[in-house]
Amino acid sequence: MSQLEKMSLEGKVAIVIVEGRGMGREICLHMARAGADVVAAARSVSEIEAVAQEVRAIGRRALAIRTDVTVPQQIKAMVDQTIAELGHVDILVSLGNANARGSEKPIWDNDLEKDFAPNLKWDLLNHFYCAQAVLKHMVERHTGKIIFDGTAAWWNKGGRHLYVHTMSEGGIVGMARALAIEHARDNIQVNVLGTGVFETGEAGGRYEGGRGEYRAQFIPAKRFGKATEEGPLAVFLASDASNYITGQILYLDGGVQPSGLAPINYFPTIPLMRH
Repeated sequence: MSQLEKMSLEGKVAIVIVEGRGMGREICLHMARAGADVVAAARSVSEIEAVAQEVRAIGRRALAIRTDVTVPQQIKAMVDQTIAELGHVDILVSLGNANARGSEKPIWDNDLEKDFAPNLKWDLLNHFYCAQAVLKHMVERHTGKIIFDGTAAWWNKGGRHLYVHTMSEGGIVGMARALAIEHARDNIQVNVLGTGVFETGEAGGRYEGGRGEYRAQFIPAKRFGKATEEGPLAVFLASDASNYITGQILYLDGGVQPSGLAPINYFPTIPLMRH
C-alpha cells in the first residue's frame, strides 16, 4: 500500500464537532475529499446543514445533527443516529470552543459554580462526553481515531487570570494520553491537535487590524494560521498513515511552542529592547 493509499479515508465515517471553531467546516471538507462520510454536529442548524450540503456536493454522505455538546444525552443520541444511518463511527474530531475562556479576574473573585463550572463544560467536559459516547463502539470494532483540538498556548504557558481555560486545556492533554494508553491494545489512537492563533474563531474578531498585526509579530511565522491548514493534519491523524502515533500533541502554531518568545496572550508594557 502506497503512502497516499494509507491517507485515504474511503469507507470511513467521521463525526466532526464543529461548535465554536471556524476550522470545523474545513475539517469536514478535507475528510470528505479524503473519502469519508461526514457527520457535522453543533448547536447551529444552519451552519452544519450548509457544511453537510458541501460534503454531499463532493460525493460523500453527510448528516447535520443539532447537538449541544454540554449535554451527554444529546451527544449519545447523535452517535446513535450516526450508527443507525451510516453504519459505524471510525473517527471523532472534537473541536473546542474558542470563546469558553472563563471569567478573567483574580482567582479569589471567581465563583466555582458561576465562573468555573459552565466554562469547564464547554472547554473540557465536552471532549469527555464525546469520547465517552464513541469509545465502546470503537472498542467493539477494534478500530478508531479520536482527535481532540486544543489551544496550544494554555497547557504549556498559561495566561493571566485564565484559570479555567488553562485548567481545561491541560485536562484535554491528560485525558488524551490516558485514553491512548488504555485503548492502544484496541487499535484506537487518541491524539491532540495543538492549535495556535488562527484567522477564524478567536482571532477573527478579537485581533483585527493593528492589534492583530502586533500579536502576530510574536509568532515565528509572523502570521496567524489559516483554517485550511488544520484539515490536512486532521486527515493524517484520522488515516492509517498514523496508526503508530497515539497519545501525542501535534502542534500547529507557526513555531510558537519551540520559540519560547512569550505567552501567546502576552502584551509587553515596556520596550522590548534598548535603543
